[in-house]
Amino acid sequence: MRVSSITITKGLTLNLGQYQSQRVEVSMTAELDSGDEWTKVASMLSGRVQMGIEIESAAARSVMTEPARSLIDSLFDATHNATGDDGT
Repeated sequence: MRVSSITITKGLTLNLGQYQSQRVEVSMTAELDSGDEWTKVASMLSGRVQMGIEIESAAARSVMTEPARSLIDSLFDATHNATGDDGT
């Protein structure tokens, strides 16, 4: 089997309180060139999608209460630390 493209989609639903929530979803596709290792491309793409989730959710996180915002921010930090990837 030859892998010619990879699509990664991630989503995050934020509880904003007072019965309000916001869903953020980011999807990206990468076309593989001959010689590309699909596992490396998938890892890089996953980091970029994760960074997109962080950027797209910034406005919603800014209106969250402090304990909830800190929890979400710590989850993003843990993801960066676990992968060693900054999404670039």
